[in-house]
Amino acid sequence: MNKAYYFAIAFLILSCNRNQPETKNTDKVAEFENIVGTGYLKLTADYDECGEWGGHHEEIKIVRAEKKLFAEITKDSVDCKNLTSRKIIEKKRVALNENHKKAISDYLHELLNKSLEEQIPYHAGQWYSAATIDSTLVLNYHEAGNNWKGFMKLKAELSK
Repeated sequence: MNKAYYFAIAFLILSCNRNQPETKNTDKVAEFENIVGTGYLKLTADYDECGEWGGHHEEIKIVRAEKKLFAEITKDSVDCKNLTSRKIIEKKRVALNENHKKAISDYLHELLNKSLEEQIPYHAGQWYSAATIDSTLVLNYHEAGNNWKGFMKLKAELSK
């Protein structure tokens, strides 16, 4: 066979094997068009300061009203000696801007990756979830340690 044929084969093999840089879709901002009417996206975090019996609960509910997106943020507290003593200690509504939408998109992406890494859950730990009212999106992540700060980071960004 001629040299051009071998050169073409070698070129194809080398071009297929070269590492392509990973592309991330970080510039796109989700518009959350599926949140209409009474629909919503609920992001939750359940903590474990009371051990395997749980702890306080935090929630960010993304809703649409007057053709605008809002985050309804709530946080409760609980007395570990009386787990039925939950009290709402934070409740606010934030109109979402582009930075907020990007932060939510980044959080969902990170939550998806975390849920794919999850190992066998323990009795105690933090539980993070994201779900739409119609269950077209459901993500869950159980963390045995207290290392992932994604939810707290998102709440901080929504407060800006």
